[in-house]
Amino acid sequence: MKFPWILMFWAPAAFAQGPLPLSLERAMAIATSPEGSAKVQLAEEALRQAEGRRGESRAALLPNLDGAFTEQNLTRNLAAQGIQVSVPIPGFHFPSFVGPFTTMDARLSASQSVFDFSSIRRFQASKVGVSAAKADVNGSAEQVAAQVARAYLAAVRADADVEAAKSNLTLSEAVLKQAENQKAAGTGTGIEITRARVQLANDRQRLLVTENARRAAGLQLLRAIGLRLDTDLVLTDKLQYVPVDAVTMEQAKAQALKTRPDLEAQRERESTARLSASATKLERLPTVAAFGDYGSSGTGFDNSLPTRTIGISVRVPLFDGGRRDARRAESASQYRAEKVKTNDQPLMAVEPVFVITMLAVKPPVH
Repeated sequence: MKFPWILMFWAPAAFAQGPLPLSLERAMAIATSPEGSAKVQLAEEALRQAEGRRGESRAALLPNLDGAFTEQNLTRNLAAQGIQVSVPIPGFHFPSFVGPFTTMDARLSASQSVFDFSSIRRFQASKVGVSAAKADVNGSAEQVAAQVARAYLAAVRADADVEAAKSNLTLSEAVLKQAENQKAAGTGTGIEITRARVQLANDRQRLLVTENARRAAGLQLLRAIGLRLDTDLVLTDKLQYVPVDAVTMEQAKAQALKTRPDLEAQRERESTARLSASATKLERLPTVAAFGDYGSSGTGFDNSLPTRTIGISVRVPLFDGGRRDARRAESASQYRAEKVKTNDQPLMAVEPVFVITMLAVKPPVH
C-alpha cells in the first residue's frame, strides 16, 4: 500500500499550531512514509541490502581491471637465491651480493570469468532476492497500514465511549436534581435520591475509565504511526456504517492468495533458496577465467620496456576437506525449509478468512 508521503511535511506545522487533526487516510500516509513506521524503514533497508548483494554477485561475472605502479630500491644476496658462478674468469670476480639498485614497474591487469555456472546461479538468486525484498516492503506497508487502521478505529471507539459516558453523566445529574426537587415538593422519597446518587457515582467512575481507555488508545495510535507520544490528536473520522458488497468464502480465499504481498515474498524467498542450492551444487564444476596484464618495467622511465602477460586459467575442484559438501547440505536444507514455509503460508492467509466467514454465518432459527 502506497500513500503520498508528502503529507509528512504537514505535521510540523500542525504541531506548532496545536492539536493535530488526523484522518484515517492521513494516519496511514504518515505511517507508511519513508520517515514513518520503524517496520517500513527496516524493510526499506533490507531492500537496499538485497540490491547491494545483487551488485556483489554481478561483479563476479564482469571484468576486473587493476592498475599498479611500483618503484623499489633493493639489494640481493645471489647466493641465497641459488645463483653461484664457479667458472673462474681472469680479472673478474662474480659478486654474490648486488645492489642497491632501483626497479620500476607500471602495469594494468585484467581478468574475466569465462565459464562459472556457480556465479551465474548466485547472480540469479540475488535478483530474485531483490524481488523478495520489494515484496517484503509492500507487505510491511500493508501490515503497518492495517495496524494503524485498527488503532485508529479503537481510538475513535474510545472517543465515542467517552462521549456516551459524558451524556450518561449529564443524564444522571439531571435525574438526581429531579429527585431532589420531587423530595422537596413532597412527591418523592429519599430512596430515589439515594438511587440517583449511586447511579451518578457509577457514571462518574465509568467516565474516568473511558477517559483512561481513550488515552491508552491514543498512545497506541501514536506508537503505530511513529509520532511523538506527547502529540495531541484530533480524530476527524467517525464511526459510521458503510455497506459493502457480499463476498463468498471462495472469492475471499482466491483474492487473499492472489494479492497478499507476504505470500509473494515467501514464493520469491523459496526461489532464492532454490537458486542458491543450485549454485552450491555447481561449485563442483570446473571454472575457466582469462587474465592478462600490460605495462612497462625497468630501472627507470628512460630505460623501461613494455612487457605483457596473457593466459587462460582452468580451476578444477578436487578436494577441500568436505566444505563444499557441507555447504550443499546446508543450502538443500534451507531450500526444503522455505518450501515448508511456502506450503504453510496459504493456510495462514486463508485461516482469518475462514474464521470471519464462519462468524458471519447466522445460526438456524428454530
